[in-house]
This record gives sequence, C-alpha cells and structure tokens, in this order.
Amino acid sequence: KEFGGIDILVNNAGIFEGGEELAAYAKTVNVNVLSVVSGTLAAVKHMKEGGRVINISSGLGERAIMAGLTAYNMSKFAVNGLTRSWAHDYAPRGITVNAVLPGPIDTDMNPNDGGDQSQYMTSITPLKRYGKTADIAAAVSFLAGEEAGYITGETLRVDGGINA
Repeated sequence: KEFGGIDILVNNAGIFEGGEELAAYAKTVNVNVLSVVSGTLAAVKHMKEGGRVINISSGLGERAIMAGLTAYNMSKFAVNGLTRSWAHDYAPRGITVNAVLPGPIDTDMNPNDGGDQSQYMTSITPLKRYGKTADIAAAVSFLAGEEAGYITGETLRVDGGINA
C-alpha cells in the first residue's frame, strides 16, 4: 500500500527432479509451473499500469537436447506458454510479460564443476563456456526497464548460443 502497488514480479523458482515416477513430475510441476501461476495471479491483482512480469524459464522449454529431462522440459514449455498467453491477457492493463531462458549458467543446480555434465554443456555451447548469474540479472534488468516497454510475450535466450 505504501508504494501504490507492485511494479515488477520475477518468477525465479525452479527445481530439477529426475526420474520417471509420477511423484517427480508432480513435484516439478508444483515448483516450476504452479508457483509461477500462483505468484503471477496474486501479483497482477496489485500491479500498476506498465508493470512487468518476468519469468525465468529455460531454453529446454523450447528444445529438448538430451534424455532424462522430460519433467523439467515439460515444466519449462509450460512457463513459456504461460508467458505468451499472459502477454495477451495483461496487455490491456499495460503489463508486459516476458521470459528469460538461461542456458548453461554456473549455479548450484547446474554447476560448472569440470564433471562430465559441465564438460558436455560447454562443448555444445558455441561460446564454449558457462554463463554467469550476472548475465541473467542483466537480461531481467533490461526487461524490467522502460526500454522494454513495447516488448511482451517474448522469450529472451541468454544461453551462449546453445539454441542458435
């Protein structure tokens, strides 16, 4: 109330729950999809004209690149679909909805630790390195700013070219 409403929402929850059990799919959907839905629905009720919703998704929500990631991929495809649909729903209120799609970023969930997985990800990334969390923060900052006021429904890849 003190500030007159919500200006920006960044949905940044995400897990990778491997396995082919229904419980793994349910947990993945609950965290990666339903948290985005519940956060967005709650925030837009109080969002100002010109507000921003920015979803952190994944390039794996556009293209599957390896086996064993089906639940995660499905959840990120859903986030990308929500992003595009909400762009239409909230545009009349001047609210933009976009997603940032990180590629290999050095985080606890996807460490660049020199192991087989990180070596593989580096080898298939055209820039031949992992990104930094600061790369994602810069993309979010851009989408949250005035310069991005005419951008909505977009998925911005920050992935070192892995999905080029």
